[in-house]
Amino acid sequence: MQTTISNNFISVNILHKGAELCSVKNKSGIEFIWQADGKFWPRHAPILFPIVGKLKDFSYQHKRSKYTLPQHGFARDKNFFLKSVSDDFVVFYLNSDVETQISYPFEFELIVSYGLIKNKVIVEYKVSNYGSELMPFSIGAHPGFCCPIAPGEKFEDYKLQFEQVENLDAHLLEGGLFSGKTEKCLNNSNEIRLNENTFSKDALVLEGAKSKYVTLQSTRSAHAVKVAIEGFPYLGLWSKPGAPFVCIEPWFGLSDHVDANGVLQDKKGIILLEPKKEFSCSYSIEVI
Repeated sequence: MQTTISNNFISVNILHKGAELCSVKNKSGIEFIWQADGKFWPRHAPILFPIVGKLKDFSYQHKRSKYTLPQHGFARDKNFFLKSVSDDFVVFYLNSDVETQISYPFEFELIVSYGLIKNKVIVEYKVSNYGSELMPFSIGAHPGFCCPIAPGEKFEDYKLQFEQVENLDAHLLEGGLFSGKTEKCLNNSNEIRLNENTFSKDALVLEGAKSKYVTLQSTRSAHAVKVAIEGFPYLGLWSKPGAPFVCIEPWFGLSDHVDANGVLQDKKGIILLEPKKEFSCSYSIEVI
């Protein structure tokens, strides 16, 4: 099941499963969102909650009990409920239940909204702690974009353009966990030219970018996707070698380190939300 919102510039579809953005088309019918070809990656733009990335041994401890969570958590595979919808705005929600508490023993509500302003999609996440104890969690976006966007272009015709000149190392993953190794990604530069080797070592995970947005930009045409990342402490950039898509992922949270102690509260990047409090963040996708 899915819901469609639109305006005079773009039409957007969102799946109720995972409240996952699955299509953004302009008025010319050009599709910007990766169409989940299982040959490469069977998702479009999953929401990462209550963790981002992978836990060591897929497990963590809380109050002397051991719990397991899949990579990126469970929200992406849960059916969300429709809270409200209008022509250009829709709100979904997911509440904790008996099933979620088997793997995540906290009382929460996750609200996800999508709104349209001209050729831009505004995505907002709100997490509420309805329990009586600190709630550790992470949340992040994982939108995949067609690359190439236009017919007749190639993956190598595109670049990732940062709003500002950056000097950033990529934190490297081994089996989905951080090894502690880094590799220079942006050396007083503001662009990454894409090629078959860009993601040969898995995702490029960046911390502390100054830029307010990153643009997936064609070097042969005007087509582009601009993703606002301001306010997010971490950024993931990912594709699979040979795959015609790129993910630009603003995150509040990270995978475990290879020597993680398994305590969720100690995890780098984790948010500790006070009882009866709310956390919110938002990003945008502008298609050109």
